[in-house]
Amino acid sequence: MTSPAEASSPADEPTVESLLADIRVSRAASDLLRPKEPRMPAWGFMHGKELVMSMWRQADAHAHGVLLMASHSPPLERPISILARALYEGSMTLFYCSYNPMVRLAQMRIGCFEDYLKVTEGDWIKGLPEAERIAQVRARFEPEVAAAYKRQAEYIAEKEATKGGKPKNNWDRHAVLPNFRERMKSLGYDHLYDPMYGAQSSIAHWSLGGFVTAPDLREEPQRVAIVQAVQVASSEYRAMVQWCANFVGYPKDFIDAAFEQVSSKG
Repeated sequence: MTSPAEASSPADEPTVESLLADIRVSRAASDLLRPKEPRMPAWGFMHGKELVMSMWRQADAHAHGVLLMASHSPPLERPISILARALYEGSMTLFYCSYNPMVRLAQMRIGCFEDYLKVTEGDWIKGLPEAERIAQVRARFEPEVAAAYKRQAEYIAEKEATKGGKPKNNWDRHAVLPNFRERMKSLGYDHLYDPMYGAQSSIAHWSLGGFVTAPDLREEPQRVAIVQAVQVASSEYRAMVQWCANFVGYPKDFIDAAFEQVSSKG
């Protein structure tokens, strides 16, 4: 992955219109590639397909959102940036998982279960019509999450008992995926964390909102900021479609052919 600054020079800087056209091509390729019944390659983890297909659908929805907000006059730069950040996180996470898919998709699954348990805990659930169904789901998730953390505790105890120095941490022996900074560090992209993710996270959480919208304090014209936001959304959405198609078992030449097919139709 490259940052917008690394991907182009002033002489060949793309326009918002050309980038939106690229997103439409990726969206058409996604429709062509996305299977109704996903097939997983030989390493396929039993529940990996549900995770990948869920991320695929969300990526499509994010891309659609970018197209809608870019059609506004003027384009809605801040929401586009937030969606671009999410697409970047998704593509980098799938990139990270590709190095050990069975283990890392399993970790992602446990992380999803854990998030569900956190969101649905508390007395406020009892009054909901869905309370019984939620309780049933929690009863299914809780033992798996507990078992994953038990394995993690055993690994940590084993690591701490190692003599002769402090062994390197093995994130693949943890219950869930490491935080996003650690994923990027593992991939060799930790230098892009702050410019590509950290700053956008601050904008999403409002801490930079007032500063970057003040006309007399902005370091770059709005046009450049919009181009960069759409460029990240375009490149990372394409990457997500390619990763998802790869994870459900399609070879690279088949994926490339799908993109070429929709591109040739204009």
